[in-house]
Amino acid sequence: MVTTNDIVANILNFDEEEFFNADNSIMGPKEELLLDLEYFGLAVNAPPIINIDTRDLLPLIMAVQFSGDRDWDIPLKDNCILVGTNLVDGTVTFAKAFVSEKEMKSRGIKEKTPKEPKPEGLAMEAAQLMELDPKDCLSMEWDPGIWALGVIYYDWASNSVEVTLKGNENIVPSSARPVSPEPNPDGKGVLPCFLPTEQTPQPPEEGLKFSGELKIENQKQILNFFGSFVLPTRDFHLPVEKRVHQYTDGSQENIAAVIPITLAILGLNWEEPLQYDWAVPVYGAPLAPGMKALGFFSINALAEDDALAPGKYMIYIVMDGKIFGPKALQIN
Repeated sequence: MVTTNDIVANILNFDEEEFFNADNSIMGPKEELLLDLEYFGLAVNAPPIINIDTRDLLPLIMAVQFSGDRDWDIPLKDNCILVGTNLVDGTVTFAKAFVSEKEMKSRGIKEKTPKEPKPEGLAMEAAQLMELDPKDCLSMEWDPGIWALGVIYYDWASNSVEVTLKGNENIVPSSARPVSPEPNPDGKGVLPCFLPTEQTPQPPEEGLKFSGELKIENQKQILNFFGSFVLPTRDFHLPVEKRVHQYTDGSQENIAAVIPITLAILGLNWEEPLQYDWAVPVYGAPLAPGMKALGFFSINALAEDDALAPGKYMIYIVMDGKIFGPKALQIN
């Protein structure tokens, strides 16, 4: 079975000059190789280090292979969303992969036209390599920093690739942001909650696991998410000064780190997902960069009186530059 990691290693294995000069003479043979592989999905790669004083481009190369049926039902150009995580402060940005911010502003209102019946004889497989422009699409500041980049294609997610932008100035990480949402002071089992409960999944060795539940209470949608995670601590996760959460039963929890976590809710042909940015505390003894941080969360994403219309949605979580999911959600 060919994996996304195999595609990165054997198809998207460009050297620096190839990344910055990826014309058809370079991409064409790679597409032919991809088409010969038993692979359906998408993968991305980029130069690991870019000198911003000599380059003004961040070339992100995407390889995708899909069936003609899929491209008809889920058009790539309408459903391909860039995911950028600033690993200096944890900020996550989503943007259409094939439409720059300037084009978005100038497009005006686009009327939807009825889709024609699906034609017969659509291709069994189609392979494409294409260069994306996250610098433009994500409106990135061209300053020294570290970015993680990936792509969501409705119910498919790519790997993430980390790129360091080097310049004359040092990269200065932010300090930990305030916890958000604030935990319910009643403690375990009352949302928002950042202690392990019966509903939080068992922690992975590394990464994130999550589950969700949709229910109606007092004619209001409740969309709870329960997660656990393990990741290496980064500088911007660490509080500058001691922080403690005090609970009504008298217990206290030391905040060792604060981890930015972004929930994305996506519908078919959407311009961008609904985005919920959380800052989740890791409780316990003080941590240092590189040490493993273990955390938990139980949060109602619709606590601010948001509501989702009937339809099918894909749910993703972005943490530490990586994309987790999807989980499908049907609202009738």
